[in-house]
Amino acid sequence: MERAAWVALSGVRGMGPTRFRRLLDAFGDARAALEADPEEVERVGDLPEPVAEGLPEAARQVEQLEQELASLDEMGVRALIWEDEEYPARLLASSSAPPVLWWSGDAVLNSQARVAAVVGSREASPAGLSEAKATGKALAGAGVVVVSGLAAGVDAAAHEGALEAEGPTVGVCGCGILTALMRGREGLAGRVAEGGGLCSELMPTAPLLTRTLYARDRIIAALASAVIVVEARGREQRGALCIRRSAR
Repeated sequence: MERAAWVALSGVRGMGPTRFRRLLDAFGDARAALEADPEEVERVGDLPEPVAEGLPEAARQVEQLEQELASLDEMGVRALIWEDEEYPARLLASSSAPPVLWWSGDAVLNSQARVAAVVGSREASPAGLSEAKATGKALAGAGVVVVSGLAAGVDAAAHEGALEAEGPTVGVCGCGILTALMRGREGLAGRVAEGGGLCSELMPTAPLLTRTLYARDRIIAALASAVIVVEARGREQRGALCIRRSAR
């Protein structure tokens, strides 16, 4: 039930990692925070009034979420929380770590794992695509977990290279995991899930939006100890460079 409470609490509009942590520290666990007096929660968590007022509705969702978590677990989709050993170590150490990280796959991203992100343009040149695939293949062949964003272009080529090397690769979704898998297990997302893993901070059926793609970038950066930008243009260049700076 506590895991479902984490999902419910993290889903309250305006509830970021910092506010979530304050509530955990004050009340001991997510369920207690949801059931606390809204005025006390607002005071302790330094929450805007609308956020505090959203807690009772979130509390009412816990039982249903418990059932949904059981169904998702049967489908191979897990809700990892900060307290889980499986929660990626580098992401956990960052200030932007989401309280709930949805995960599908067998890749292990503990503190000993070697992880590199390969990112770049959706409209990369043939040379750029070739370089991205070769980079992903070489890294995965050396036992490095290749992380990217599942997008067309450089991201897809890096994943494909890692899969060709039969090495580990992890895709960070800009939508929910089930949304990414809608094209079937034969699609890139499905093959990446089976070859390493998929992760997302969004509920499993969440749609793909521009703003969620940008939010995804910070997770890519936080998972990796190194970022390789193969080719990027315009806004993509700014995004790729942000990922690279965030990973430092």
